[in-house]
Amino acid sequence: MIQRKIMLRTYYQYYICLTALLLIAGCRQEPAQIRIADLRTAVHELDGFGPWDPTVCDMPEPTDTLYTNLPYSYDSAIADLHRHFDQIDTLHTSPETRQYLKALTAADLVYAAFSYQFLGPKYGLARDSQMLDIWQRWDTLPLRTCYDIGNHNAMSFYCTQRSVFFLRMVDTLLHIKGYTVTIPDGVHVFPVLHLSGGDYIVDPYDPAVFADSSGTFAVTYDTLLHSKGHGHNKAIATRRIYGDTRMLLSHAYVDTLRARSGSADDQGISGLLCSYLHSQGGDLQRLMRPCFKVPGAPTFRDVHIIPQGHNAYSIGQHWRVDGPLFDQQDIERYYIGITCR
Repeated sequence: MIQRKIMLRTYYQYYICLTALLLIAGCRQEPAQIRIADLRTAVHELDGFGPWDPTVCDMPEPTDTLYTNLPYSYDSAIADLHRHFDQIDTLHTSPETRQYLKALTAADLVYAAFSYQFLGPKYGLARDSQMLDIWQRWDTLPLRTCYDIGNHNAMSFYCTQRSVFFLRMVDTLLHIKGYTVTIPDGVHVFPVLHLSGGDYIVDPYDPAVFADSSGTFAVTYDTLLHSKGHGHNKAIATRRIYGDTRMLLSHAYVDTLRARSGSADDQGISGLLCSYLHSQGGDLQRLMRPCFKVPGAPTFRDVHIIPQGHNAYSIGQHWRVDGPLFDQQDIERYYIGITCR
């Protein structure tokens, strides 16, 4: 009887120890890393870029009228997102990777549904101040309302508004939480998502995957922060599922171009804009931050007429206005915040 009690006590102690070891191992388990190879459906790696010369302009004349950026109502857009999510769920990869791919897909929709103002609200004469009430209520307006305003080009949306809308949308659709990060002096605002594999930047301003120097793994936001000043990470552009973003030309800005050139009203907008860029390219280049090389030129696509509102034209734009992201220097500029020295 005594021997049996000793054996039971021994087994009990063994069970307690084993349970403790498993708990400790579970607590120390690192999140699975996301392999770039498993993101092959989303990434589109590029080779590098030359500096942008704003005096060089190649732009077509308007070809058609643009009523909405995407041919979807809000409900249809959400249904299409869910269709992509279902396809991602069929991939033979980790849950962390599938979650990341879904977030990138949602960011791509926001990128394409919303437009920027050419040269920004100040130099592009956006007159978005008329929509001040929208700005103030942006984080509480129904997502449907926000989408409709952007998709119909009633006003232009920049990094802050895109980030807030995106965070609300992925929380609603994917139950993913996150927060915004602000790089001071008006450099950038971007979202960081709490994904199951760690905290990652997923930016609807210009969606990209941030990879280690070998291009093997996606890197977390914390890893990027610790690489400040000595890292060799790179940015890999994502494939554009929903197409390019757009730049808006306001009626006020077009009137200014015509007044500067002294041209007749029938002169093409592309000719007006290219003449302006050619004559003012030096000033525009000085507006860019002097501490950083400009990684590459945006690619302007088709030009459309906007039938109503204070914007006259839209220009399809591939990449951000000062070119696509590429290397550690670009990452530090927009996402870490290395200042001019």
